Amino acid sequence: MYQSKSEQDQVDGEFACEVLGFIHELQVWIVRRPLYLASADAHLYVQSAIIYFYTQFRTSYISDNNSPKVAKVYTQLSSRWGLNTPDQVLDIILNFSLNNLRSSGDSTWRKQESQLIYRTLKLLSNLSTG
Repeated sequence: MYQSKSEQDQVDGEFACEVLGFIHELQVWIVRRPLYLASADAHLYVQSAIIYFYTQFRTSYISDNNSPKVAKVYTQLSSRWGLNTPDQVLDIILNFSLNNLRSSGDSTWRKQESQLIYRTLKLLSNLSTG
């Protein structure tokens, strides 16, 4: 089915809102339950998917570009999450990244944690290069 550019921008904004909502719920869940209750592999996969989303979001919507596409996404983010500017989304990404750099202290998680740290540092490097 063909979607107009306007419809596609709306879908992009709704998708971004849903993913950010999922990330928020995941962070709340992790705070309420110790990290070691989840599978280390599952945790790595979910966190890696979030890193991928943030990388793609940064490429598409965090730039000096004031295109209508970007404006529509931030309109939806503003109404749903109060995120009006790219700087506010960057703050969320940086807080997420800092949480990923913390260790669970569990030796059985070490391999997954080092992979997660590597992927998180790549994300931070990507953010710093603009």
